[in-house]
Amino acid sequence: MTALTTNKFHIPVAVTLADAESSTVSSRKPKVAVRITDVLGASFPTMDVSVDSAMRVSDRAVIMAKTKMQPVGDGVYEVDMMAAKPGRYLNVESQTRACS
Repeated sequence: MTALTTNKFHIPVAVTLADAESSTVSSRKPKVAVRITDVLGASFPTMDVSVDSAMRVSDRAVIMAKTKMQPVGDGVYEVDMMAAKPGRYLNVESQTRACS
């Protein structure tokens, strides 16, 4: 597994919810937080992480696109989903790029 994390051409990453509370968005908990690590759980240097698109399921309207997530420490990035007025259900796609 260490060979995967030190490969200079391609390093697999794991993107997970930062905590169990991040799976539910509400006015009390408006932010979604994700943790980005290598396959062994080690954090990367700061990266550009963005929500590629977030779509409201009820009418398929895109409510957020190309929105940068903010680093909050130790491989965790967050975005305020309630600012986009998501309605009841939404679908989110994300994109990650290393900073140069």
